[in-house]
Order: sequence, then C-alpha cells, then structure tokens
Amino acid sequence: MKKIPPKKIAVIGLPGSGKSTFASNLGRILEIPVHHLDRHMFEPDGKKKDKREFIEIQQAILSEEAWIVEGCSFSTFEMRFAKAEVLIYTETT
Repeated sequence: MKKIPPKKIAVIGLPGSGKSTFASNLGRILEIPVHHLDRHMFEPDGKKKDKREFIEIQQAILSEEAWIVEGCSFSTFEMRFAKAEVLIYTETT
C-alpha cells in the first residue's frame, strides 16, 4: 500500500523553536505551499492587522487544497486545528 503524505499541516511552537525553518523545509520536500502567519498578522508598518482581517486571510488559506501553516497565533489555534490533518509541535532544547 502506498502511503499518501498529508496535505494540510499545522506547525506550532514557541517563538524561536524553529517553526519557520521546519515548515519551509517540509514544504519543499512535500511540494506544498507554506504560509507563515506572522507575515499575515502585521501591516507593512509593523502594526497588527485587524483581527477580522487576519481571520479572513486564514480562512482563505485553510480552504486551499494543500497547505502548511506555521505560527504561534494563539487566538486562531482552533481554526487551524479543525482543518489540519497533522499537527507538529516544535520546541527548543
């Protein structure tokens, strides 16, 4: 039986635990788009986006056929967990 890799993966962990690097490498290996939530959370001037806008961005990402989403946005964990096939937690040593 051929194993089919997951297409919807959420990577979580504390800041500095390697989420971004891990997600980027995994995305290259699996050929799945990677979305770094920190890049969607803030405006170009560094201010936090409106929560509603941030949620809409995530909903659009999560409706895609395949994705890897990484970030530690606690306020939207449930949304990602409900759609992910696999959850990966990174931690510092």
